[in-house]
Amino acid sequence: MLNCRLVFIAVLAACLCPVAAQNTCPAGIPGLPGIPGFPGRDGRDGVKGEKGAAGRTIKLEKDAVKGEKGDPGPIGRPGKRGSPGVSGPPGPPGPPGDRGDSSNSKPQSAFCVSRETIEYPKANSPVTFNRVITNINEHYNVSEGKFVCHIPGTYYFVFHTTSSGKTLCVMLMVNGVKTTTFCDHNQSGGNHYQVSSGGLAVYLKQSQKVSLLVHALLPVSILLWTVTPAVSDTCSRGSPGIPGMPGPHGANGKDGTRGEKGDLGEDTQPVQGPKGNQGFVGYPGRPGLRGDEGMPGPPGPKGPKGPVGAVVDVAKDKRSYFSYKKTTGRSVFGANKIIEFDGSFSADHGGDSLPGGYFTAQISGIYFFVYHISASQTACLNIEKEEEVLVNFCDTSQGVMVTSGSVVVNLRQGETVSVVTSRQSQIVGRDADSTFTGFLLFPS
Repeated sequence: MLNCRLVFIAVLAACLCPVAAQNTCPAGIPGLPGIPGFPGRDGRDGVKGEKGAAGRTIKLEKDAVKGEKGDPGPIGRPGKRGSPGVSGPPGPPGPPGDRGDSSNSKPQSAFCVSRETIEYPKANSPVTFNRVITNINEHYNVSEGKFVCHIPGTYYFVFHTTSSGKTLCVMLMVNGVKTTTFCDHNQSGGNHYQVSSGGLAVYLKQSQKVSLLVHALLPVSILLWTVTPAVSDTCSRGSPGIPGMPGPHGANGKDGTRGEKGDLGEDTQPVQGPKGNQGFVGYPGRPGLRGDEGMPGPPGPKGPKGPVGAVVDVAKDKRSYFSYKKTTGRSVFGANKIIEFDGSFSADHGGDSLPGGYFTAQISGIYFFVYHISASQTACLNIEKEEEVLVNFCDTSQGVMVTSGSVVVNLRQGETVSVVTSRQSQIVGRDADSTFTGFLLFPS
């Protein structure tokens, strides 16, 4: 309404002016300019312009400005298990060990075998034996007829043979080399039997072999035995060293392969953006799997020599021995008769008794028994365990003779051993002694 009123007044003033002139009235003062009107509405969109010129192409791999190196990324997943580490260095020498128990430290090696066949052994070849009486730790090789030394030390070997009508020569061989030779000439001929014996103490190194060879062909029953409390020259190996500490982490891996060339960018100028804010600290990664344990290190150097062991006497409850002789005059024994030995050499020193000619084991273990019999014309004797014949020897002569036999045998407590005739024999007890001896080698 105001706009309309103002316009109306202006028109009215213009019309009144000529009237005033006619009436000779003076002109009035011009009015003030009117207030601007409201803005008009927006105009319509213009016509689409022409297509602009192509922009300049920029090779970003050469012309782009490289931004700053970003912060390290989060810790990755644990890697695969690594290969076993190298062996650690040898450990230091261990302290000297405690002094061992002398009662259980003695190594054991003993055997007793017999040949019970009428087949002739091959001349100049090791004599093989088809019956094993005792073979501790299998040190005697039955198939080869050879004893193999496993414990270096001094050994005692002895053999007893029964031959008929032939001259017998027996050689004791060590590693194929003749050590001793025993020859016994049978003068009686025919079906007369003759017992021959021989023995030798010899030092053996580990793996050396001992065997018997014969020159003559003879139907014999041969017994070979050996026993020794040998001292071992070997030392036990030290304990494996402690595995070494894990090594430090390896160097960073090589950079990955270069990526493929990117697409062409838009028309722009190379611009380096600002460095971004550091990200949050990631959680610690899980520990990796524990690697395999490394190989044990080599044995450490030999420790210092231990103190000299004390001399320890064998306890009485681990001793067993006897030695008896026959004191009566010449006696004729029929077959299967026990020979009684009534005179003790060891009664005053705690030796075992021999009642009725029987030895009864009070301690289980390995024993050695030997007899030396003075006889006239005939002496055919067995060494028997209970009622089992361990060895049998038969000796004949036209006069007085000495015959012997021995055996190594494993006895349990309460078992008995005796010397028994296998056929009629004439045993001498005066002017020439007949003895029976036995002792414990290794308690079980």
